Amino acid sequence: CVCVCVCEHNRFLFFSLTLSPHITSLLLLSSSNASGRPIVYYIDSGNPTSPQRLFNPRNLHVSSKEALVKLATSPQELVWVWANATAHMFKSWFDSEDAWDSVLTNTANQIRVAEYQGCGRFNMPDMLTIGQGLQTLTEYEAQMALWTVLGAPLIIGCDIRGLEKKYLDLLTNPEILAINQDPDCVQGSMVRAPDAFEIWIKPLHNGDFAVAILNKALTQGNATLRVSNLVFGGDFFPAEFDRVSVRDVMAHKDLGQFSDTVTLPVLGHGARLLHVTPL
Repeated sequence: CVCVCVCEHNRFLFFSLTLSPHITSLLLLSSSNASGRPIVYYIDSGNPTSPQRLFNPRNLHVSSKEALVKLATSPQELVWVWANATAHMFKSWFDSEDAWDSVLTNTANQIRVAEYQGCGRFNMPDMLTIGQGLQTLTEYEAQMALWTVLGAPLIIGCDIRGLEKKYLDLLTNPEILAINQDPDCVQGSMVRAPDAFEIWIKPLHNGDFAVAILNKALTQGNATLRVSNLVFGGDFFPAEFDRVSVRDVMAHKDLGQFSDTVTLPVLGHGARLLHVTPL
C-alpha cells in the first residue's frame, strides 16, 4: 500500500493505493503521459513504513493486517528500488515529528540508499519541521544542514504565516539552497560516525564538496574532518587531496585553508555545514 501525492498547478492531491509496486509504477506512468501537463509524483510508502523497522521477514508475531500488506520483506518491494523509475520523490520511513529523535531517525534511514537518488528521483526523509516550535534554532539548523547534504526536497512543514525571521533566514539562505539544488542531484553519504558525531559528505557539480558535521550529544564538542586519505582513512576516500579551503555556509564565513585535517567546534544537538574546496 502506498500513499501518492500529486502536485499540479500548486494543488496537492493525496490518494492511497493498495497495489503491487509494478502496477503502481504503470499507473503513475500512464496518468502522467495522459495528462499532458507537468506533474510531481510523491510516493509515501506508508506508516507502517515500507522497510520494516525491525527486519522480520516471516512477520513473526505480526497480527496487524495493515502491516502485513504494507511492509516490505524482500528487496524488490523497497520503495527506493521500484519507485525511482516512476516517481519524483519517495519517502520510505515514518512521518517526521518536531523532535530531535525523529530528525535523527529519519536521517539514519537515508544511509546506504544514495545510489537510488538522481535528478528527478529523490529520496525523501520527510518535510522539514523548522519553525514548528518544539526544537531549538540550533536543532533546526542541524536538520537544515542534513537535508541540504542529502539533497532532499525542502518542503516547509510549518505555518509560514507566522514564521519568525530567524527561521525564514535559515530556510532561504542562498548558499544552503545552492548546495541542496546542486545540478548533479547526488545524495550525501554518512562516511564516519566518531563518538557522538556523524560526518556526511556530498560531492558537488564543480568538483567541491559539501560537508555536514552533526553533533548528537547535548554538549558542544570538537569534531575532526579527515582530509588526507591516511591509508584509506580519509573521509573523502576514494577522492585524494591533502589540502582544502573551507567555508562555513551557515555563517557565510571563510574559515581558511587546512592540511590533512580540519577540527572545529560543533554545538550540542547542532551541526556545521561546510563548503570544502580541494586545493
